[in-house]
Amino acid sequence: MNYEKNLLDFYVKYKGQYEVNDVLWYSNMSTIIRSNGGDFRRNCAIFALMSINTSLTSNIKKFDHYIETGEFRGLFPDKFIKIQKAKSEEDLLTALNGNKVKNFFMNLYNPVDPKYVTIDRWAYRVAGFQGKPTNKRYIEIANAYKTASNKLGLLPNQLQSCTWCAIRKI
Repeated sequence: MNYEKNLLDFYVKYKGQYEVNDVLWYSNMSTIIRSNGGDFRRNCAIFALMSINTSLTSNIKKFDHYIETGEFRGLFPDKFIKIQKAKSEEDLLTALNGNKVKNFFMNLYNPVDPKYVTIDRWAYRVAGFQGKPTNKRYIEIANAYKTASNKLGLLPNQLQSCTWCAIRKI
């Protein structure tokens, strides 16, 4: 399967529907998380942790609740405790574990770093993959996003975010 071609075809097909905020989704979310004060890096990790099996709307509500009260309403309280105790970025990545959540964290924490792209179920679909994702497949599709985004003059997370916004609308 040519995942890169599928990504480029999808991007071109829906190009007229993308909004600036779709492309800049990670930069915008990063700014919102930063505006809440506190430890920015830790808050990005907590937002990423809360995203597991959660809609964006629910995730934002849970994060707002956390900011207001300090109470964690996610699925993995043990990982939350590890994040709270983390002293370094490496500690945070270890606490988060899993390609998707680690990449989501890094996209929020440093949205201009081209090394990271969040591959979720929507990203798999846009790439044309159907089936059970594996670590090998995650890396393969992430690399397809990186190559395709380079051809389009975008960061990998920008291609992922605008296609994510588009596929959820169709």
